[in-house]
Amino acid sequence: MLDTNEVRRKVGLRIRVRRTELQMKQSELAEKTGFIIQHISKFERGVARLGIDQLVKIADALDCSPSYLLKDYENPKTAA
Repeated sequence: MLDTNEVRRKVGLRIRVRRTELQMKQSELAEKTGFIIQHISKFERGVARLGIDQLVKIADALDCSPSYLLKDYENPKTAA
């Protein structure tokens, strides 16, 4: 069964890593996306659910694709 908590944690970590690669503060990401800093923090910690629209906004602000943010997650049921 798919562990959505684990997916959220991995995606959140990927967001944080990309943001820090760009030397961007959470406040800057919040400003670019229109989210409040607390939501950015919750997304990065994997404690808040991240919808598709939100993922797309964050990816755009981080100059990457949504699939880039999802790439560290692999569903064992679909792995070759």
